[in-house]
Amino acid sequence: MLWKQKNIMRIVDSHFHWWPREIFEELCKRSGYPRAERNSRGGYNYVGHEGRPSLNSWTEWFDLDRQLEHMDGLGHEVSVVCSLGPFSIYFSDLLPEEGRDAAMMWNEKMAGAQSK
Repeated sequence: MLWKQKNIMRIVDSHFHWWPREIFEELCKRSGYPRAERNSRGGYNYVGHEGRPSLNSWTEWFDLDRQLEHMDGLGHEVSVVCSLGPFSIYFSDLLPEEGRDAAMMWNEKMAGAQSK
């Protein structure tokens, strides 16, 4: 995304994803659906209810410090931390009360990351 200010072109990176590892560690403790399993890439395989797509991630998506360092090296003037992407199905895979609690936990983790 680009915008002009005083004839200066600025670059805004809006395709940066970070997922809180704690959420996935909690999902690994579940035996039913939804759940997650650690994979060989240092990330997780998310397993939703039958008929839902499986989501696979890798370690970089969970290392906020490493991602922020990478972002700083790109030379973008502004970077926007986006969180959910395809993982948003997680909240609707849960019972309503659990989904609410999970969304609140996710938002708290994101708020901490964004203030960092």
